[in-house]
Amino acid sequence: MRSDSTTTSIEPRTSRTSTAPPCRALIRDPRNNRRGVRTGCPGRRRGYARAGSEASRGARRPAVDSLPVNVPIGVAIVGAGYWGRNLIRNFLESDQFDVKWVVDFDEGAARQVLGSAYPRTRITADVVSALDDPLVEAIVVATPAVTHAELGRRALAAGKHLLVEKPLAHTAEAGRELVDLAAREGLTLMVDHTYCYAGPVQLLADLVHDESLGEPLVVHSTRINKGLVRLDVDVIWDLAAHDLSILAALLPPGIHVESVQAQGADPFADGHLKEAVLAVHLSNGGLAHITVSWLSPVKQRTMSIVGTKASVHWDDLDESHRIMMHGFTGTPDLGPASSREASTRVIRPLEFTDMTEVPYDTTEALRLMVAEFARAIKTSTSPRTDGAAGMVVLRMLEAASESVRHHGAPVKLA
Repeated sequence: MRSDSTTTSIEPRTSRTSTAPPCRALIRDPRNNRRGVRTGCPGRRRGYARAGSEASRGARRPAVDSLPVNVPIGVAIVGAGYWGRNLIRNFLESDQFDVKWVVDFDEGAARQVLGSAYPRTRITADVVSALDDPLVEAIVVATPAVTHAELGRRALAAGKHLLVEKPLAHTAEAGRELVDLAAREGLTLMVDHTYCYAGPVQLLADLVHDESLGEPLVVHSTRINKGLVRLDVDVIWDLAAHDLSILAALLPPGIHVESVQAQGADPFADGHLKEAVLAVHLSNGGLAHITVSWLSPVKQRTMSIVGTKASVHWDDLDESHRIMMHGFTGTPDLGPASSREASTRVIRPLEFTDMTEVPYDTTEALRLMVAEFARAIKTSTSPRTDGAAGMVVLRMLEAASESVRHHGAPVKLA
């Protein structure tokens, strides 16, 4: 994301917001660049070609499977705003990467984020400098969503591996173009769906996939806060993108999203939804209910999963960071009531066992995400949140937006 002029350190913050104007330097057409853009991949023979020339288009680049595991990967981070500064911190702390460039239209703010401890990392307002650098093997994009596709396309065309802040692109069509281009060029494409690397989410996925909860029936997710309004996307594309990526990671083989319904409110009438509810219908008849808001007087981040065997609740803001699991005392009878029962009873109780706290990995999710990016590049294998995973989330986001336009009508996923 773009710079925040109040940035003074690389300590993480808790929201994404920016009021800066679009960064012209970051999206300048590379054909205006007078220098050649180096093509190819690290450790292999590479040639020079002017950006946009025939020599720089369409030539498949070999994977970097020969890159030694202990050699840091040269990386440039584009965007030193809220999320960019978190990425900068984690890439600087990783021994798998060597941060060559930080790119932001506000060089002064980028310099404040970087500090004085990393004098070898250069700062520029022009992304072409990073794209031209043969020591840069990977590009990280943390800019407004509408710029992801263009910056990503240019990075891949220059022979760089690519990590993109969520969402992958501003449309599914643009996202598909990035996926196809990365495949043609033999390059790693990864989406920073950070929560997919969080210890609690990995634990929830394990509980679903090893059938500890039984078949998932209902998911409740709440992600609300106040005052942190983004100007480039609405609340669905900002906050619900997290929950949809988590849902996609949780679903076991054989269960998929069939359709999405959504409704939202834009009380300030500025063109962006500030509040929304989503109903995600699953192929097994299950339902995921997601509530997101920028206008809540309180901040909440919770998720509950109810299965046929047990349920689990995660409160991301709980000071003890606990995940609590509730078992059923027996397999619940979830079938239809008999005619006799229906005539004599109005309640069928579901009896739960005592709550059990479940431990999980507390390693910072961004650190694990950065390590996964390095692993994927060095082994020439797909990362956990690859382009295909990004496309799953994009299709759900587009379906939600279409449903809002049609007053909550269900939209089937293609």
